[in-house]
Amino acid sequence: MGVQTKARYALTLLTLSEAIEPSEEFGEKRLASLRNEYAESHGELRLDAEGRSNKHTFIEKSGDVWAVRRMLQDFEERNDCAMEFAVDLGESKREERLVMRLSCLNID
Repeated sequence: MGVQTKARYALTLLTLSEAIEPSEEFGEKRLASLRNEYAESHGELRLDAEGRSNKHTFIEKSGDVWAVRRMLQDFEERNDCAMEFAVDLGESKREERLVMRLSCLNID
């Protein structure tokens, strides 16, 4: 992995870590383990324009909590992994920041 890719990856993790609320199921150690599992089976995440494209994000709007599913992109284009989040709009408004919880991480 090149220096620029590592920097983009680190920035992505930092951004996500600030936005995702911690949970018992998806604590820091568990997420690191899942990240390693993904890297072993799929290589690096695509962080290029295709990897970041909104066409890989699906949103189900329901009341104050939206379900967001993000398909993870790999360079072999298997794209068989996904992260699912619950975005709490009411809590986000009260806290004046994005509040989202990782509800599922599928690594096939």
